[in-house]
Amino acid sequence: MFIKKFKNCVAINNKYLQGVLERVLKNKAKIDTSTITKDELKNIILNFGDANGSALDVLKEKIGLIIEDDLKSIPSITINGKDVYSKLSSGMNSSIYFDILSTDQKEGVYIVDQPEDDISQSGIKSNVLNNFKTMSNNRQIIMITHNPQFVVNLDVDNVICLTKDSEEKLCIKHGALEYVNKDDNTDILDTVAKNLDGGIDSIKKRWKRYEKTVSIN
Repeated sequence: MFIKKFKNCVAINNKYLQGVLERVLKNKAKIDTSTITKDELKNIILNFGDANGSALDVLKEKIGLIIEDDLKSIPSITINGKDVYSKLSSGMNSSIYFDILSTDQKEGVYIVDQPEDDISQSGIKSNVLNNFKTMSNNRQIIMITHNPQFVVNLDVDNVICLTKDSEEKLCIKHGALEYVNKDDNTDILDTVAKNLDGGIDSIKKRWKRYEKTVSIN
């Protein structure tokens, strides 16, 4: 949940107001409004010092400053009831963003550039992959990535690999992950293993499923 909350106040009630007063007065001091004098009030106000104005005006000012600070509006993000705003990182922000996108029921196309940025491998595996699986039920997804987890574990329909040959010319290979064409030397699974970060380790876990052998020369 994305919410706003007070900086230092859960609820405005008698307990909160009593706490404000305690922060203004010296330790254990109390005010009996029916008998207290101006001098007595001045003596129990914390850090009265050389403040200008009457004791009552100083008391009002100090209370006002505390309440103004306490009731400042600050952003908050709660997950399962816990405020995680101060602990958020770029990776957490991305994960939350993909959580939200996965709830979008509208049809259309998502174009996502490097969804793995700032997200840990465990975070991708435990959360983000499931988000993309859900998103793909309603929308086509075009993704640019260097992370093999998205390519291998999402079983994408079409992998487009852009590389350069020995003469620095752009080389484009495409097809399903298991696609092989010996005539034009295309093996998508092998290309993923050789060109994506940690690709071979991810693909080893999928060998049995695709009944293929990937070797790196």
